[in-house]
Amino acid sequence: MRLGALVLVVVAGALAPTAGAAPPQRIVELPGLEALPKVPPLAPPQPPLVESPRLRGTVFARERVAVGIAPGGTPHTVTVLQRLLVRSLGDYSFFVPAPLVSVVAGTGSESQPGLRPNQIVWQGFAPRRRVLAALAELRPADSVPALPVRVRVSAAPKRPGPFEIVITLENTTRTKAVAFAAGAVGADVAKALDALRAAARINRPIEGQGVRIRGQSKAATIDVWAPLALRGSLRFPAGTVRDARAPSFARRLGGKTLQVTVRGVALRAAAPKLTLEVEPLIGAAIPPPSANTLEAAVVGYLRYARTRQFQSFLANPDPRGPSVTTYIYETAAAERSTARPEQRPTDESGLPAALVVGGLALLSVGLVVLWAHL
Repeated sequence: MRLGALVLVVVAGALAPTAGAAPPQRIVELPGLEALPKVPPLAPPQPPLVESPRLRGTVFARERVAVGIAPGGTPHTVTVLQRLLVRSLGDYSFFVPAPLVSVVAGTGSESQPGLRPNQIVWQGFAPRRRVLAALAELRPADSVPALPVRVRVSAAPKRPGPFEIVITLENTTRTKAVAFAAGAVGADVAKALDALRAAARINRPIEGQGVRIRGQSKAATIDVWAPLALRGSLRFPAGTVRDARAPSFARRLGGKTLQVTVRGVALRAAAPKLTLEVEPLIGAAIPPPSANTLEAAVVGYLRYARTRQFQSFLANPDPRGPSVTTYIYETAAAERSTARPEQRPTDESGLPAALVVGGLALLSVGLVVLWAHL
């Protein structure tokens, strides 16, 4: 009887609501790369990959993306110099996706890159350290949409007199991500932020970090962008302007559009050259030490993932390897196509030529025969 009564008491206690009981907890993973657009890095359609040996080491990637722009800012050429430092011992086989026009070895490369449709191919042996450098020309239509900044430049001075040129810079890394809002366990949030800051110090991805939340969560839409460092200059041909103000600038670009105004006096018509250097800022994507809320952690994880995306315009063959990318926009004349127009044979052009050649051949034979009988 005592045992039965005890069981009933325990069951009754479990079923009865407890005054002031804490809401149930569950673990939710913080959002990251999976909540963002997948580009960059560039990923055009790929041919079937051949089986390759597993990399036993690390690949460090550094890229310089050169963007040729028209005077108004429209990009018309994209070229990437990708340097891979392979820290490994053994055979390697890499296939780097890229919308390629052509690829050649870059300065200092210790191997020659191969070319497959939409792939840079590296194959060889790494004696613990090997440098692979590829200079790749890309198709603008497939690469320009993945650039981090859109540039617009107002018209240059056409005649003598005061002028004003406005350079508009738009952060095109901006996107929206679906995340969540809830009440979270403070210790879990602090641990997640510490892990994020540790990953940022070594430029490594961070995934699978969870926090305990209380009660129900609700969906939240988050504005996400990669913070960018900008350094630019507007140079005029010698003797074309005077008193130019703010021809050089350094700014930090967040999620908004930025304008830079250059004023001066034109002595005659001038065609300035804009140079703009853009670098994604990993450190600026991390919440400050004073931010210790779940919202700060969610935004920080998303911004960190977005910034790391733009650190790899072309993919690093080592998904966990560090990557650093610099984008250089520069005013340049559009390259003219040197391809010859297609020749279409016609009856008027092809037939007379054949008759002439045949007639000359018969005449030559006749002359030889006549000479032999002399």
